[in-house]
Amino acid sequence: MTVKKLEKILAIAKELSLEGWELLLDTDTALAECNGLGPGWLRITRKVISFLFPVFAPPAAIHDMVYFRGGSWQDRERADRAFLANSIRCIEAKYSSSFVRKLLGAIAKGNYYLLRMGGHLSFNYKEAADDNV
Repeated sequence: MTVKKLEKILAIAKELSLEGWELLLDTDTALAECNGLGPGWLRITRKVISFLFPVFAPPAAIHDMVYFRGGSWQDRERADRAFLANSIRCIEAKYSSSFVRKLLGAIAKGNYYLLRMGGHLSFNYKEAADDNV
């Protein structure tokens, strides 16, 4: 990702008040961790999907930052739900056609289900601190 592309994504995320948009203010980490729509190890597929569906760029960037930050399984679940909500918000802001909204909404839901099934491979799980010690 380039600085220019990150700035564009950040502007959209901030304008739409996407959940977690503030994470993109950490430019160095965002440039290193945000890789488009899909896991980093699916390089070609990720590039094609990101090209075909640029509306998902802001939610995907935020999601990448949350996955990098990591946490518990609950944090991952919240990140995946936020990705879906942010995707729907971006779709509704960009498209007025109900057909396009429904089509992209279905794709967003499909992305969400893929995240729930395979996101554990990319999420940075951290052990919870034991406050009882």
